Amino acid sequence: MTLVTSNSQGELSPLEIGLHALRCVESAQGRRGKGLAAYAEAVGRAKSTLSEMVSGARVAATCSVDRTSLQDKTAHLSAIHALPSDCWPGAVQAMLDRGWSAKETAERVKAANVGRIFARPLAVNRWQFVKIAHLGPWRSLTPPV
Repeated sequence: MTLVTSNSQGELSPLEIGLHALRCVESAQGRRGKGLAAYAEAVGRAKSTLSEMVSGARVAATCSVDRTSLQDKTAHLSAIHALPSDCWPGAVQAMLDRGWSAKETAERVKAANVGRIFARPLAVNRWQFVKIAHLGPWRSLTPPV
C-alpha cells in the first residue's frame, strides 16, 4: 500500500494500481470500511476512477497476453469488462490485433452486447465476440436463423 500511496510522481500505471486495488479489496471483502471507497480515499483517487481501474485489472488478470502491452489500455479493458467474462480473452486479443482505440473498443463491446441482448438470446463466447466485433457498424448483428 505504501508504494501506491507514495506514487505521487506517477510511476505506476493505472493498470498496476487497479491490480493492486483488486487484490486489496478482494482480500478485505466483508470487512466494513476496507472496500473500494476506503482504498480510493487512501490513495487519493476518485472512487469512479479507481472502479474503472479495477474493472480493467479484472479483465487483464484473465488474459494470457503480456501485461506490458496492456499498461496503457485501462480504459479499453474497462470497456471490455461489460462483456461476459468468458469473452474477455478473445476481446482483448481482438483489441490488440486491430489496434482499437478506447472509443472503438467501447463501441465494439456495445455492439456485441446489443447483439447478445436484443437480437435473440445468444450466448456470446470469445469466438462469437471476435466475429461480432469485427463487423462494421453498417452490418447487421442479427445472426442468421
